[in-house]
Amino acid sequence: MSACFFVLAFLFAAVFALTLQEFKASYFYANESVTFKALKAQGAYSLVLFNGSEVGIFDSENGSLVMDKAKIASILREDEYARADFEGTKTQASQFWSLYYMSKKGGEGTCNQYFGLDNYNCTDKVSCIRSCMSVPLCQPLVYVAGFVEGMQKWAKDRDSVDALVDEFNVGIVGAFSSAQGMQEKGEQLEGIIAQAAKVKNSGIFWDHTDAQCKSKTCFAFCPKPDYGEKEAEELAGKMLVVKSAIEGEGARVQRANEMQTKSEWLQERSKEVGKQQPQPQEGKSAGCIPMLAISGLAATVFILYQRKQ
Repeated sequence: MSACFFVLAFLFAAVFALTLQEFKASYFYANESVTFKALKAQGAYSLVLFNGSEVGIFDSENGSLVMDKAKIASILREDEYARADFEGTKTQASQFWSLYYMSKKGGEGTCNQYFGLDNYNCTDKVSCIRSCMSVPLCQPLVYVAGFVEGMQKWAKDRDSVDALVDEFNVGIVGAFSSAQGMQEKGEQLEGIIAQAAKVKNSGIFWDHTDAQCKSKTCFAFCPKPDYGEKEAEELAGKMLVVKSAIEGEGARVQRANEMQTKSEWLQERSKEVGKQQPQPQEGKSAGCIPMLAISGLAATVFILYQRKQ
């Protein structure tokens, strides 16, 4: 009777969608090593691994192997982009500009208040002294060597980080269409990180935790502004992963070509696999006839119904 059910399985496989286990039983021998790896593509696709090698992609929704090369490449691309968090990284990159300006707002606002920069501009030594003298907290430090110079330098250099962030934001979404775009934006992020560190490397911010205090004057006058360096570094790393995924298009096409060839081989080989399955013993096949007749009728009705849709 088991052989009868096997025949029925093949009959239904020809008409109805196969499950993963039915596909495995129909295309591979019982002693062969076959595994499936779920792919992160829209749909229900699994990578078929035969003896550890890729041999195709199984579509669980249609219950069959994907045979079209372009479709295979598209599924592989979608899977790799999902694993690289392509869309999430693009969103994070497009939001970095606003994150940067929000992050620095609190720290710079405090420093502006302490330095008197809310009252006057600081463009040269004289104007910086006037600004500092407008705030009681700042006044005593005007006469300390290096303080006004540090204040003037920070007031000038902080705009350089803004300029780099503004440059990064220009065309950021379009940059995700090419590896070259990712390369350029990644380099701009590295520039932002380096410039932010340079701007914050000043005695007006240094405190006892900074190594520079061992040999230089540390004022610890106001908190170091947050220029989003941590977020920029994290984003730069993610963009490198996305860049790698974009660059893998040639390899994906090659994989798709090889998988199509192997899938065609599997289709052909499945005929031999079917022949090697246990056959009904003489005298025991009669019980299959009514079941096959009913199944055949059901299959015919299903096909006619499908054609009318």
